[in-house]
Amino acid sequence: EMSRGLGDVYKRQDWDSDDLIECLEDRLSESRLSKRSKGLILTAYVPFLRFLAAKLGLSPVSVKGIRIDYVTGAGQWALISPHAIDKVIRRLRRDADQRLRQAGLVLSLGYYGGLRTGDIKNLTLDDIVFNDRLPDLDIEICRGKSRNARRRLSFHALAPDHIQSLIRESWVDRLSEFPNRTILSKIPLLGPESRIESYEFTSIARLARYVLKQAFGEDANIHTLRHCFCSNLVIRWYSLRHPDILQDLRDASHDIYQPELQDQLDRFFSVMPYEDGEIRPYDLISMIKLTGHANPETLFQYYVHTFGVVQSHAVRSCHSLIENIKVQASEIALLLPRMKSSKSRANLG
Repeated sequence: EMSRGLGDVYKRQDWDSDDLIECLEDRLSESRLSKRSKGLILTAYVPFLRFLAAKLGLSPVSVKGIRIDYVTGAGQWALISPHAIDKVIRRLRRDADQRLRQAGLVLSLGYYGGLRTGDIKNLTLDDIVFNDRLPDLDIEICRGKSRNARRRLSFHALAPDHIQSLIRESWVDRLSEFPNRTILSKIPLLGPESRIESYEFTSIARLARYVLKQAFGEDANIHTLRHCFCSNLVIRWYSLRHPDILQDLRDASHDIYQPELQDQLDRFFSVMPYEDGEIRPYDLISMIKLTGHANPETLFQYYVHTFGVVQSHAVRSCHSLIENIKVQASEIALLLPRMKSSKSRANLG
């Protein structure tokens, strides 16, 4: 039953512990399941997933942050700030070791694009689409774990300039290793220098995971980056409609919240024409597709950990709105109970 979420494109050597956790999250997000059923699934599947991880030689499976009830979004999760991940990526980019530089690329793709480890491993030079004369930079996921995972990511709207520069530079450097090859789809983005094969899947993933744990603690892994991407994406989208929410963010000074990138993101979400204030269902569809999920339940129940900020802003906005409205007593008379004393009735208003 677990293999349903893996799809026919997944091979055993492509599995990672992050993929096992995502299969569990997909299963638990099914709306037809009751809370009790989800609890039984979690109890039964966790030992099985840990067994699979051990048999496949993967890192231990952690179910921290997974919850079975849907209230106001995902459970607590230690998100990594964009300033903090940038610091690590910049350090890796300057390293003389090619494998560490490519580990920095893995972190960039995971944090700013929400790519799964399998997505990253299967990338070829043909999947990176850009033109030196244009600012656009797109990455196409053609070999995802399922149909929903196949998507096109507009990195010119998702990532700051130094990340876009890193991706372009990695593409050019990788191509230069094969001067006689012109079939880009045959050259993996990540692989040993001047060798056409890609890295053994767990090799580069383990190195990237080691870097994350050294920088952010034992609970950090590549799957954490995907949670960060989803959480940041929702806040960025919300701030397009309510810019004053940025006052509540510690990372509001980061490039992803600056006008240039926000304008790019707004253009991405404005494919369908809308009037100001109109409900925009297409935005939700776009977010689900960007993250490679099949439904909003998986995205919002397990991956978005920034609802607290949105909720706090919404409550303050409502309070401010009500405070500034002047209502005549006659306008709310029908809402008040009948009372013997007119003074008591007036006090209720």
